[in-house]
Amino acid sequence: MQFKMSGLVFVLVILSTAINASAEDPEVIVGEIGFPKRVWGTGTLEFDVTNRTDWLKFLVVETDVTFEGSYVNPHRVTRTPFVLEPSAKTRFEPRIVIPSNYGLMKLWVRLYDVVDTLDVLAAGTKLFEQPFNIRFHVPEAVIPYFQERITLPPLVGHYGLFDNEFTRLLLVLANEGKTVPQIAAMCETDTAFVAECVLGLAAARFVSRSGDSLKVLTPVITKAEAVEGRELADRIADRLARKLAENLGRRRPFLDSLISAGVASGDSTGFNTGARVLFQPHPLVGGMLLWQVLGQKFITGSRSLEIFYGTDFCNPRIGPFMYLVLGGDYFNGHHFYWAQAKASGYESRFGDSIPPITCWPGYEKKLTLYENTDWSFGQGLDARETFLYDTAMVIPMMRMLDQDTESILSDALEELRHLNKKCREGDLSVAVRYWFWNLVASGTLDRLVKNGVAYRVRRGQYQYQEIRL
Repeated sequence: MQFKMSGLVFVLVILSTAINASAEDPEVIVGEIGFPKRVWGTGTLEFDVTNRTDWLKFLVVETDVTFEGSYVNPHRVTRTPFVLEPSAKTRFEPRIVIPSNYGLMKLWVRLYDVVDTLDVLAAGTKLFEQPFNIRFHVPEAVIPYFQERITLPPLVGHYGLFDNEFTRLLLVLANEGKTVPQIAAMCETDTAFVAECVLGLAAARFVSRSGDSLKVLTPVITKAEAVEGRELADRIADRLARKLAENLGRRRPFLDSLISAGVASGDSTGFNTGARVLFQPHPLVGGMLLWQVLGQKFITGSRSLEIFYGTDFCNPRIGPFMYLVLGGDYFNGHHFYWAQAKASGYESRFGDSIPPITCWPGYEKKLTLYENTDWSFGQGLDARETFLYDTAMVIPMMRMLDQDTESILSDALEELRHLNKKCREGDLSVAVRYWFWNLVASGTLDRLVKNGVAYRVRRGQYQYQEIRL
């Protein structure tokens, strides 16, 4: 199927001539590469490959797509295996995936000679590569929507459905009541392509479709709502930071009383004592108090705050926690929090900044959270600071630290409900609570650090693991 994109004018520029590993007498000759008929989405390239040897060859074609020049820079690597008969010319049609993004797209087409098509692709096996530059221009009708960045919950916009500008824009336009044909016309693309994107969003329960009409099932926080929400979050963060600073002033005497009573160990460096986190205000307040205790209370109540339950960071489907917000990073919190209940005890991970994630080729086929399989944390961040804790020691400290915070949270919830009622129909959702609480938690911890109440440990990336002593 061909999708016309007349307004999305693209210019194809061959950056350099194709590179063959054996320049003098190459065993494999690659013909002219034809650009796919389909612009955005999944398509194929077409070119001839000639085997000049008398033996069978196993080849892999890799298409490597990246974007530059926009605030969203998706990356797609696709590999297609082929068998090349001896002394024969064969038509190759390798798969290529082009994210629906604007700006400058850089495409590398590479050909590898392997013993087995499942082999790791190493530089020594590369026979050929050719680069292209392709520029996608923003249609005039949607330029006003690009005056403000459309951001999402932490890590959700890095990969998967929302790592491109068009999908985010689609939900914003649908939230304004635009139909499938209207969105296609504004973006100067084919209605079939818009429908395909809607199908993916509907499968993830972010949108529903009735005919050409769309209903967005996840909150879209407009710039006006974001401005009011940020102002409210700052006021709440001011109050909460003052109260926590006051409570943290009693932390050391309270800790001494736990040690005297034999509840906690006095060893501030003991990894397996279950009490080391009590000696570190930043991880104690950041991941444990602000998120595991107060965050859960504010966002989900008695239910565990497992935002990434049943998904992973490269295929994020966070369901009820999903939102979009206009206005850029200033109107989105910068904390990262992940937790899950396990048979061995509650486990969580917190960062006062959002850690980079590396997704390996093939990650899109995985739907569960397994570290070091198809993704990993960015370089240096996998060596996070780990805290083993015993609830018998931590819970008394949490109760002391959250004293007199109930009224602050109640006031915040009441004012947020009022803002939500003004901006949309329906009750205050978990997603809006999550968005707002990240602003509050980020602002609160920033204030505590600025005032010298809590100091970051290493890079501010912590893992917590419950133990039972």
